[in-house]
Amino acid sequence: MHHSDELQAQIDRLSADLETRDLLLQQLSEELLRLAKIERSSELPLLPPPTTLALSGNPETDPHQLRQELQLMTERCRALEQVVRDLPQIYRRKFMERMAIIKEKVSALQAENFQLRQELQSIGQRVSIYTLATPPQLPNLPRPPG
Repeated sequence: MHHSDELQAQIDRLSADLETRDLLLQQLSEELLRLAKIERSSELPLLPPPTTLALSGNPETDPHQLRQELQLMTERCRALEQVVRDLPQIYRRKFMERMAIIKEKVSALQAENFQLRQELQSIGQRVSIYTLATPPQLPNLPRPPG
């Protein structure tokens, strides 16, 4: 029975490790999705789906199956860690893409502003030349009777 007690203790440890990792990965996944708000299909690598430990706590759980689940959770954890490392670059690239559009708009507005100011200055000069060249004339009003 000593060997079965060791085996049960190992199964219990692996089950506890899997439960802890599953919980932490679920929390991390939720937090990443909440913060990132980026669609995984276009920006983030596809992550292995989280596994649920339906068999945890069962004394007949196969240690090999638990190891496989632990391996899957470890892979998912690594994938999420890579996502966390990639997020600053993703945000930086998205920010630069948005800034490029804004810079183009600002540049176009500045060019239009410059052109309008030149037109206004030209019109102002023509008006002042016309005003200086032709003195104002008073209209011929009829004289009052009498």
